[in-house]
Amino acid sequence: MSIKQVILRTFVLGAITASATLAAKADTLDFTLTGQGTDITFTINSSPTVSSYSNHNGEFTIDNVSLDANGHHITSNMEFYLGGKFDGGTASELFDLAGPQLFTGLISDPTFKTGNFTLTSYSNSEQYCDPGTYNLSIVDVTKTVTPEPSSILLLATGVFALAGAGVVKRFAA
Repeated sequence: MSIKQVILRTFVLGAITASATLAAKADTLDFTLTGQGTDITFTINSSPTVSSYSNHNGEFTIDNVSLDANGHHITSNMEFYLGGKFDGGTASELFDLAGPQLFTGLISDPTFKTGNFTLTSYSNSEQYCDPGTYNLSIVDVTKTVTPEPSSILLLATGVFALAGAGVVKRFAA
């Protein structure tokens, strides 16, 4: 095998490996809200596509977020405000919470923070959150999940490269 063939194969294998790793990246955050007998979970992109925003009110909305609220599957809009207010469900109030601001950047292009946050419900009209203190955990899925599809693709690429090298060597002999 010539040096050109080795370099070419190394380059192709590197390109396939890099593209497989990028394709497997899931840029999402898991939100878990617990407290007062409430357990609400949902997933949002770490830099979400904002459905609407208001500079006047200092808030943005993410439409049609799929969530699990105490075992019930619900699709709802989520509103996040400058200063830390966080509402779930614009039509049927699921929760209305206040605490630290959960995002950085502009309201038209926010990026969520990760970590644990203490929030307080201050209204009696919510369907799932009575007045009291709640914990919101925001976890970066990309840091906690092993990208199995890219690992399998990398292994398969190596096997095919070895098989291809054997075929080329057999025809060259």
